[in-house]
Amino acid sequence: MYGAAQPVSEPEAHIAMALTFDDGPSPRYTPQLLDGLRERGVHATFFLVGEQVEEQAPLVLRMAKEGHQIGNHSFSHVDLTKCSDEEALRELQSCDLALRSVLGPGEYWVRPPYGSLGDAVCEAWHTPVICWSVDPKDWECRNTEQVVHHILGHAEDGSIVLLHDCYATSVAAALQVVDQLQAQGVEFMTVEELLSRKGGEAVPGKVYRKIG
Repeated sequence: MYGAAQPVSEPEAHIAMALTFDDGPSPRYTPQLLDGLRERGVHATFFLVGEQVEEQAPLVLRMAKEGHQIGNHSFSHVDLTKCSDEEALRELQSCDLALRSVLGPGEYWVRPPYGSLGDAVCEAWHTPVICWSVDPKDWECRNTEQVVHHILGHAEDGSIVLLHDCYATSVAAALQVVDQLQAQGVEFMTVEELLSRKGGEAVPGKVYRKIG
């Protein structure tokens, strides 16, 4: 585990983790986050809500151009476990189409809203399903210091950290975490890069909460 006063003693171990951001893109806060990540040389993973993708197409294109991984967070951010399997698949397919309309062909990994997806839908879907291992509940507390403290206290090698780029407090927290952990030798990368680094296989329908 990490704490603010607990430096990583062996940076040569290539400790790595993934910062992920849900519910965007936010025209107000996502550009600030992208600026900060670019300054720090960090790639993250953004799980986007389909109904916001076309309206924010320039921002989505910027994410891709700057090397971030872009994923599918459903079209309208509904709880997919409260839908029929057919409705849940339509939600994912609609978001996938929205992403393709802006970014072109690609494999846009899924993160279901609330981290819940039925087994049958997982099995039917054609990409990995990405959940998380560190959740500071930034959407609830809206407190930068609290979010930073939680991440530093729980993140470890292979962690997938859940944040939301629609809150100023979360953007500030993410950049503070990067500054503190980069100084300790931690590397930040996309979920796809993290899986590749760890020698794992991207298995369609498999749920990933941590890598390695």
